[in-house]
Amino acid sequence: MSDPAIAACRDQVATLLSEARALAEHYAPQLHAIAAPYRPGAANLVHYLAIRRHDIRHLQMRLAAMGLSSLGRMEADVEGTLIAVLGALDSLAGAPSKTQLRAAESTQSVDNLGLSAQAALVFGPPAAHRRTSIMVTLPSQAATDPAWAKDFVASGAQVARINCAHDGPKQWIAMAAHIRAAAAEAGAHCKILMDLCGPKIRTAALSPGPRTLRIKVKRGSGPMRRPVIAALFAPGSRANAERRAPHAIPVDQLGRLAAGQILQLTDLRGKERTLVVREVRKSVVLVEIPRTVVLIAGLTLIPSEGAGPPLVVGELPQTRATLLLAAGDVLRLAGPDCLGQPAQVDAQPPTPASVGCTLPEVLPALQLGQRVLFDDGKVHARVERAMGDSGDVLLRITRGGKIRQNKGINTPETQLDIPALAPADLRALDVVVEHADIVGLSFARDPADVAQLHRELAARTRREMGTILKIETARGFAQLPDLLLAGLQRPPLGVMVARGDLAVEVGFDRMAEVQEEILWLCEAARVPVIWATEVLQQLTKTGIPTRAEVTDAAMSGQAECVMLNKGPFVFDSVRFLDNVLRRMEDHHHKKTPMLRRLKVSEGQWRG
Repeated sequence: MSDPAIAACRDQVATLLSEARALAEHYAPQLHAIAAPYRPGAANLVHYLAIRRHDIRHLQMRLAAMGLSSLGRMEADVEGTLIAVLGALDSLAGAPSKTQLRAAESTQSVDNLGLSAQAALVFGPPAAHRRTSIMVTLPSQAATDPAWAKDFVASGAQVARINCAHDGPKQWIAMAAHIRAAAAEAGAHCKILMDLCGPKIRTAALSPGPRTLRIKVKRGSGPMRRPVIAALFAPGSRANAERRAPHAIPVDQLGRLAAGQILQLTDLRGKERTLVVREVRKSVVLVEIPRTVVLIAGLTLIPSEGAGPPLVVGELPQTRATLLLAAGDVLRLAGPDCLGQPAQVDAQPPTPASVGCTLPEVLPALQLGQRVLFDDGKVHARVERAMGDSGDVLLRITRGGKIRQNKGINTPETQLDIPALAPADLRALDVVVEHADIVGLSFARDPADVAQLHRELAARTRREMGTILKIETARGFAQLPDLLLAGLQRPPLGVMVARGDLAVEVGFDRMAEVQEEILWLCEAARVPVIWATEVLQQLTKTGIPTRAEVTDAAMSGQAECVMLNKGPFVFDSVRFLDNVLRRMEDHHHKKTPMLRRLKVSEGQWRG
C-alpha cells in the first residue's frame, strides 16, 4: 500500500485517539467519582463511546488489507489498541515510533484490572473447567426442600437467583439458608442474588369468566385423537378427583356406573358427545373423553341403555377471565381499581372493553399515537385519546389477541418519571441486605435510579454489596453508558440483559443487535454481563432442547454469566449448558475466534 494511503490511515487513527482522550477529559468529574481500581474501565468505556460515534468501516477494511488490527476487537483496551495500530503504521511507513512499548504497558494494566477479575468479584470464582458462571432461578420448592439445594450445588451452578416478585420474605430467607448450608457442606462457592420487583406494570383484575369447563382433546397423528381422562365426583370429593385426573367434573350423584359404560350428553355448543367409563372408585369415576366438550352446570349425562338415572353436572368453578380483542377494537385503559370487562355492544350507549393498570402514573404520561403492548407483546395498541376527568385512556388495538389479568404492560415510547424502588422494594431490601450477596435493580432506566439504590444500601450499611442493573426497557438501553458510570461509583457491578421485556420494548427484530451492543459496552467498561431469559427453556420445561436454543446457549458464552429459569429439568439444563460452554470456550473468547486444532481437519471428529 502506498505511503499516502498509510499516512491517511494514520491520520484517521490519530484523530480517533485524540477524540477518545478529549471525551475522557470531558467526563473527568464522573471518572474521578469512581474508585481507583475501577476507574481505568470507566475511562475505557468513555474512549469506546468516542470511537463508536463514527462509522469507521472503511478504515477497518484498509487496516485489514495491511495485515493490521481492524479495531474490531478493541473493547478491552481502546487506547492501547489505537496506540498499537499507530505504531504499526509508523513501522510500515519506515518512521521510528515508541508507541509499541506504550501499547504493551497499557495491555499489562488491563490484565491486572480485567473483566475476569470483576466477574469473580460479582459472581464468585469461576469453575475450574469454564470461565462463564451459571445462575439458576430458585423455585418455591427451594424454600421447603433442603435436598433441592443440595442438587443445585451438585449440578455445578454457582449463583442462586431469588426473584422477590414471587413468594415472600419467609420463603426468601429459607431459600438462602438452604443454599448456603448445601454449599458449605459441599465446600463449594455459591453467591445469592435477590432481584427486586421494581415498577413492573401489569394488567389489573378482570371480571370473572363464565362457570363453564372446556375440555380440549388434541388430535394425534392423522385423524386419530388422544382421549382425555376426567374424573366425575360427587359433592365433597373434589380433592380426591383432582389427584386422579387433570379435569374434575362435579355431578349430583355417581349412581351405579360400571367400567365400559357410555354416558351421552349434548354440550353447551349443542354438540353430541359421549364419555366412556374406564374405572369406578368409591367416590370418583374416571371417564375417557374422546372429543372436545364444553360443560355447564345443569347438563345431564345419560347412561346408555337406561342403566341408571341421569347424572347432572353440578356448579363449576369460574373460568379465568380473558378479554378477546381484534385489530380495530377499542380498549379503555384505566387505574388499578377498574375491574376489567369485555365490550358491552348491546348496552346503551355501547361501551368498549376495559382493563385496569397496576401503575396509575402511566396513564397521564401516555401521549397520542404512542404504543402500548400487553403480555410480552402478544397484543399491540396505540393511544387514541385521553378521556378527560376520569384520567382513563382509549387505545386502538393494532394486533389482536387475548388479555388476561396480571400480565405485563410495556410502554416503550413513553417517558415514565417514577421511582425505581417502590415501597415494596424498600421493604424487600431490608431482607436482601441480610441474606444476599448481590441485589438486582429491575427496570434500571437512568442514573437517578442507581443513585437511589446506592443510598438505600448505604443506609442499611451494605455499601460493599454487589449490584446488578437489569436492562429491561428501551430507555434503560439508551442510557446504558451513564448507568454504567453511575453503577461503578459503588462497585462491584454487573449488568443483566433481561431479554423478555427488553425484546418487547425494542422489537424482537432488534433484540440480537441490542444484546450485542450491551455486551460491547459492558466489556469496554469491564463490567460483567448476565445473559438471561429463556435460555434452554424448552429443555428446562420438557427435558428436550430445541435446536435453536442450543445455538443460543452456545452464543451465551460471550457473557460472564448465563441465567437459567426454574423448571422440572433445570439440573439437566445446568449440566447441558456446562458441556456447551466448555466446548465453545475452546473456540471463542468474547468476539475473538480461538483457533485450537480441529480434529475434523485430519479426518477425525470428537464426539
